[in-house]
Amino acid sequence: MVVITEASWDRVRVDIGEPASVVLSTSTRAVLRALAGTTQPLTGRDVARVSSLSQNGAHKVLVQLVEHGLVQAEPAGRALLYTLRRQHLLVEPLLEILNARERLVARLATAVREWQVAPVHVSVFGSAARGDGGVSSDIDVLVVRPDGIDMDHPGWRQQLDAVGAVVHEWTGNRLSWLEFGTEEVSDAISGGEAIVAEWRRDSIALAGEPVDELLREARR
Repeated sequence: MVVITEASWDRVRVDIGEPASVVLSTSTRAVLRALAGTTQPLTGRDVARVSSLSQNGAHKVLVQLVEHGLVQAEPAGRALLYTLRRQHLLVEPLLEILNARERLVARLATAVREWQVAPVHVSVFGSAARGDGGVSSDIDVLVVRPDGIDMDHPGWRQQLDAVGAVVHEWTGNRLSWLEFGTEEVSDAISGGEAIVAEWRRDSIALAGEPVDELLREARR
């Protein structure tokens, strides 16, 4: 049993790479995603292939899901065809859990698009964008200030602090801002900073200019 004390509460976090791991096994997540990704019936062999599980592993999960009514199994010759029963009362909440990282990104996008001081660019990058973080991972967000706004601008600072606080409420994880002015982005590019390639490769845009356009303008 894990006892969460007041002192340890701040260490309670979401697994950013796979939030659904708190309630669903690896194989169950894989099978549900395979079935949710299509409206066509799949054979057990198809489910195993799409989910990257062994046929035996996929079969065990399918039997359990059929028993609980989440999946329908229809005979087709010597095989069975499996379909996710999307009207089942548990399917929608399970899919929401499976898509928790995408929902976090969508909530973040909504929050930053409501800022009074509009940013030049905001994007998630790092492990939260790649989906390979863990419970100890911060949520890394690149934010570029508009010209004429410095780091200590009251309205600007308040926006960042407010979003950081609400993300902690949503997940327990710390939001780590990587904050730049437009000239600092240019400096990072001209200095050959490795993180620039990471922005280009992994970032998920939340607001403002797309990252490729931002970097192209900064290079000019």
